[in-house]
Amino acid sequence: IYEDTIVLPAQCNFWTIGVGIFARSTQIENSNAQNGRLWVETTIYNTNRRCNNSPVFTGSPAATVYTGQTVNYLMGAIDPDGDSIDVRVINPKRSNNVNFNYNNTYSISSPFKSFVFDFKTGDFSFKEAVNDTGKFVIAVQVSEYEKGTGLQLSTVIRDIQISLVDDTNRVPQLAPGGVGNKFCSISGGSV
Repeated sequence: IYEDTIVLPAQCNFWTIGVGIFARSTQIENSNAQNGRLWVETTIYNTNRRCNNSPVFTGSPAATVYTGQTVNYLMGAIDPDGDSIDVRVINPKRSNNVNFNYNNTYSISSPFKSFVFDFKTGDFSFKEAVNDTGKFVIAVQVSEYEKGTGLQLSTVIRDIQISLVDDTNRVPQLAPGGVGNKFCSISGGSV
């Protein structure tokens, strides 16, 4: 986490602050990008309100999950001031004006093969086939609007990398027709 306090010299219609770092894997399954650079930014509209807290995320920007299982990713986008937020999936960025483009069967609306996005919270779910392993990238933009007036106050972009791994420890499956006359015991403890 990078944190700093910046005093802006005067009011302006908006300020955009961004950073590009070489922190993204160069082998991304849903893009043909060869550059491991990622870009995140925030835009502050400071003529609308002088003091404001930007939206924050309570969820992690990186995750390792297993293929063949439904994954529910909880973004946890909230605004500390109680202002309204709008969450959208966007193209991840490689620099200020260069998008990280999806390849073949992937897109903004489908960065995974099965993808459901909740625009109110930014949470999403997906389930990839057992052999669909690798690293996948998705980006979201959270726009903040002043409660009551609807004036836009800020935007924040978050870049998320999810690693899908194949887990060989699968839930056992009973053969068709059951276990016949063999003894079977299934037990468990308390949760």
